[in-house]
Amino acid sequence: MPGEGQRESLIADRAGPDGAGAMNFDINSVFVVTESPEEAWAMADSKKQASERSGDKRGKALALIKATEALVLMMKLDVAANQVMEAQAICEELKYEEGRAAAMNAMAKIYVASGGDEEDIERGEDLVQDALVIFRKLGNKRGEAATLMTLSGVMAAMQNFEAAIKAAKDAQALFQEIGDRGAVAALYHEISKVHVLKANTSSAIKALLKARAIQIELGDKRKEGECMLAVGKVEAAGRDAAKATAALTTAGELFKEAGDHKGAASAMNVRMDMHLEAKRIVEAVAAAKLVVTINHDAGDLKGEAEGLTKLAEILLNNENVAQAYKLAETAAKIAASVQDRAGIEKAYDMLAKCKNGRLKQEIKESIKTYEGLANYPVDPIIEPGLNKIALEQYFDVVQKGL
Repeated sequence: MPGEGQRESLIADRAGPDGAGAMNFDINSVFVVTESPEEAWAMADSKKQASERSGDKRGKALALIKATEALVLMMKLDVAANQVMEAQAICEELKYEEGRAAAMNAMAKIYVASGGDEEDIERGEDLVQDALVIFRKLGNKRGEAATLMTLSGVMAAMQNFEAAIKAAKDAQALFQEIGDRGAVAALYHEISKVHVLKANTSSAIKALLKARAIQIELGDKRKEGECMLAVGKVEAAGRDAAKATAALTTAGELFKEAGDHKGAASAMNVRMDMHLEAKRIVEAVAAAKLVVTINHDAGDLKGEAEGLTKLAEILLNNENVAQAYKLAETAAKIAASVQDRAGIEKAYDMLAKCKNGRLKQEIKESIKTYEGLANYPVDPIIEPGLNKIALEQYFDVVQKGL
């Protein structure tokens, strides 16, 4: 007997264009497996608004569940918890079993993402197991597969890595059975994360390359780029700069082909971080400049401001205070032009640090001027406020004594 999700799809197919438009968002649409969080959120928000206008409670519950899954991926966990609790209440009212199971699955994701204690993770496991029982009873294979995917994350959080890989492979088998190759590739990403936790770099990369092979088969350049970006991150974490650079370069090229400037900027950001960690400052600055250029060329002012702020931070940390200040000032203006409050705050914070850096340089220069007149340390630890007052008093005494 088909599950409710399958019955809803059949009804949508028979309802004609208008009916299908109202019905095509069913239980199987709520699971965020291959979509980006932003795409999933946009779809969920659109469905929620449509459901509220039409008085469709079930549709609203499904939209809230999908929104929850997207919000978890964005790490907006408080908002996600509110959304899923509202969805759960609606499903309880409607006695909608598949909806309840999907809500429990989404709630389990919140517990795992929150990085809570052992008790929280165990609550997540209980929710997932209950959801699995419902989906299996109703014959919803996509729901079962998506929930097994969540179970894999729960097991990984409990450091039961073998169980995590088994759950992921079981989910893969179900997605393969229903013909969703994109989801099979997504599960290879999950498997690679478990191998990373096990410090098994080679197995992690093998899983990611299998995911890439599927994306090549599907002709999805953006997803292929995501695979190579993940490979680059794993290689960078393993401190193999040459392999990481090669993978990240490939990722950047694939993102460019796909017209995904954010992906290209992400690949370059990983290269920048890798260079910074290895103290290769010249290379890090070059990568940071390319991040700014990528966002500028794409007309992404928010991304450009963020890139300028990061570049300013690198320069400030390497005592190029004047240039860092100019870049932070430009970043603040650009962020303000698009009303990016977070970007404005970051830029102004960097400006404040630059001012402190400038003050520190001035104090050091003054100390060097007077160091022959008194025994005062050339490199004090400068603390804004108290040390500034102390130094001003010190110079005042020295000058009066001349």
